[in-house]
Amino acid sequence: IDINNQLKQLNMNKQYKKVIDLFDNYVQKNNPSDLVINQTLKACIELGDIKRGSFIYQRLSSQSKQNHFIQTNLIRLFMKSGDIDKAKEIFNKSQNKTLFMYNTMING
Repeated sequence: IDINNQLKQLNMNKQYKKVIDLFDNYVQKNNPSDLVINQTLKACIELGDIKRGSFIYQRLSSQSKQNHFIQTNLIRLFMKSGDIDKAKEIFNKSQNKTLFMYNTMING
C-alpha cells in the first residue's frame, strides 16, 4: 500500500495522530506529494494542530501552494484557528477559486 492510500485510510478511520506520525517519518527521507500534504493537513484540522499545519504551510513549494485542495484545507485550518486574515490571504492569492473555497470562507 502506498503512502497516499495509507494516510487516506487512517484519516477515514479517524486515526489522525497516526497520520501525523507517518507523515513525520515519511518526510525524513522523501519529498511529500501534494496528496500526502493534503491528507496530513486534514489530520491537522481534525486534531486542531494549528502549529503543525502552519509548519507544513511554511515549507510548501510554490507549486503546492497553488493546489486548490491544499488551499482549501489551509483556509479551513486557519479559519478554525481564528486566523481569518491568513485564511483570507490564501483565498485571495488563489488563482482558481473553487466552490469549496468559497464555502470554507463563508462557513469558517
